[in-house]
Amino acid sequence: MSRLVSHLRRWLIGILVASILFVVWGTWLALSVSSREGQIEINVGLLRGLSAIETLLREADGYPAAPDQWTALQAGYRKATGAMAKDNDTYRAIQAFLPAVEGAVARVAALPPPHAADPQQALLVHGQLSEAQASLEKAVDVVRARQGVLSIALAGQWRQMVWLALISCMITAVLAILWWRYQQVVVYRMRVQEELEKSEEQFRALFEDAPVAYHELDTEGIVRRVNRAECQMLGYERAEMLGQPAWSFAAPASQAESQRATREKLTGVRLLAPYERKFARRDGAVLVLQMHERIIRDHAGNLSGIRTAMLDITQRKKAEKDLRESASLLAATLEATADGI
Repeated sequence: MSRLVSHLRRWLIGILVASILFVVWGTWLALSVSSREGQIEINVGLLRGLSAIETLLREADGYPAAPDQWTALQAGYRKATGAMAKDNDTYRAIQAFLPAVEGAVARVAALPPPHAADPQQALLVHGQLSEAQASLEKAVDVVRARQGVLSIALAGQWRQMVWLALISCMITAVLAILWWRYQQVVVYRMRVQEELEKSEEQFRALFEDAPVAYHELDTEGIVRRVNRAECQMLGYERAEMLGQPAWSFAAPASQAESQRATREKLTGVRLLAPYERKFARRDGAVLVLQMHERIIRDHAGNLSGIRTAMLDITQRKKAEKDLRESASLLAATLEATADGI
């Protein structure tokens, strides 16, 4: 269960990190798209201004000219160029072509309006305006080329935005599923933990209130838990027994054997089996106890100690001894009586 929770937690962290990366990527894409759309808008404005200038040049190429025709050409050119956004790379790229257009417009505007058809002047005006239109077309080509590059890049970024949206939806769905599963596992784990705690409390109550003497040893043979019945049987307080080696409560003559047997059982050298051993009460009285032991294992299945139940058979042993002595005495009496007869 803990391994599953750990795996789910790793997946959640990985998905969250991926989500953060996608958010950063999406933010960068959004800013880039916004920037390119702004550049495209600027280029559209530049194309609109260049188109207006081209219209002015075509209109000015009519001949003979009206008295204010060429003056209006120069004023319209200034108005069109003044409306262009200049703080951008595209304008800086076409800026080299505009002086030729402006010079041609200025030279045409400086000509006196003819009162009658003048073929030489018409040819001069047409040449100047053709030169301006040629420069203007080069500027338009530059703007359109940049517009095409921006449009291709913008289309690619929009495709990335679509993929980003799809992947984000998938990540959101996976994250929701993982979160739901994680919550299920956590709730189940909490329920199992509560049940374990209840079982532990019940076991502790049974252990503590059992009429049979119980104690638990760790892997070093130290008493880690002891119930009320054993404390009463040996005459010790609980605090006096906890943290002490189990063999220290055996009768002095049995302590060495108790220590050796305990260590052999904890290392797996000796198998567990019921046995009898003498223990010394705090007041010095010696008790004969029958021992029943079980191995305690942790969640991984490793040996973590021994749980021992102890039955006081002192009176039974005394009764058996008295019975044997009585039987021996009776046998001796009958034998002596038979000899007397």
